[in-house]
Amino acid sequence: MDKPVLLEVKDLKTYFYSGKHALKAVDSVSFSIREGEVFGLVGESGSGKSITCKSLIGLIHRPGRIAGGSIRYRGQELAGLSETKKHARREQRKADRRRERIDLVQCGKGREILLEARQL
Repeated sequence: MDKPVLLEVKDLKTYFYSGKHALKAVDSVSFSIREGEVFGLVGESGSGKSITCKSLIGLIHRPGRIAGGSIRYRGQELAGLSETKKHARREQRKADRRRERIDLVQCGKGREILLEARQL
């Protein structure tokens, strides 16, 4: 039997804006991670690995923003949350840490990002 999906990313788009122009740092990225799986995000320098991970954990600041797509953690939509809801979600995650851990690790001079989800 398949384990439940822990993290699901669909058609993620993260852009950085300058006047009338937009730099498409992440454009239409999709993947899902089930409980207990290890997922490696690998690509060339400048391909959007770090921005993808920063998008997942809410660390994109102006002039950047998530321009589209969906980020669902345990079924809850995270993309587009207000600051108040983000704060409440962070507090909930702190409480959940005893059961579960998500690690973002940058390796090899920024060339690989490992997202590990495991049940403790």
